[in-house]
Amino acid sequence: MFRAVSGVILRPSFHRMMRSAVLSKTAQRHCCGIEGEWVNQHTSKVCLRTEEGTLRGEYITAVAEDDYGGVVEKTEPLVGFPPLKDSGTFGWVVNWLSDDGQETSTTTWTGQGTEEEDKYVLQTTWILRSEVKKADERWESTLVGEDTFIRPPKQDD
Repeated sequence: MFRAVSGVILRPSFHRMMRSAVLSKTAQRHCCGIEGEWVNQHTSKVCLRTEEGTLRGEYITAVAEDDYGGVVEKTEPLVGFPPLKDSGTFGWVVNWLSDDGQETSTTTWTGQGTEEEDKYVLQTTWILRSEVKKADERWESTLVGEDTFIRPPKQDD
């Protein structure tokens, strides 16, 4: 049996996994090397840490635009779930705020840490949903993409 959630069909094992991840108070989560600073292919940065089994940190985007179409750096807090084991899956959420503090969009990342060319990388898929004023505009409100995060190169002092 499969469950449909907003038009997406979920396998029973996925449903059980999500339910246990959300409802379990005893799940011990650890970061398996995910903590620290990471940078993606667009030079956006994410700083990750765990606090009481929760993934926390900040996302510093390098692709935000100002009112004039220029690129600006924007920092927002994030919250999510760290992996349960080495090379386990993880996810985090960022609510993007306008300059006046109003929520304008939300992005979620889900991914897995893997070894690639002797480096640990975070391979993620993201979905961004922006607010729309009318229901018939919703077709253009969702973007999906992928990011690969690596550790930034060490800076010599």
